Amino acid sequence: MLMRRTTGKVITAIILGTITGDVIGALIYQFLPKSPLRDLLVNQVSVGFNYFEVNLLIVDFGLKLMISFNLLAIIFMFLMIYLLYKF
Repeated sequence: MLMRRTTGKVITAIILGTITGDVIGALIYQFLPKSPLRDLLVNQVSVGFNYFEVNLLIVDFGLKLMISFNLLAIIFMFLMIYLLYKF
């Protein structure tokens, strides 16, 4: 029986793949010796905007949104999407 692929399942696959890749990247960083391959796999790339502050006399708030990825997180994200569509 073919499984329906909804947007929620795709987003879940992306999130699970990213988390899995980050965990494996952290393990690689801890247990592999320093090498160019380790640096390539675990180097973090951050996307977003840094601290943004709004002061409106009565209300004062700040916002920061940064998303960090490494190469393993991106690989596992695509792997999870592939597995979702394959099975």
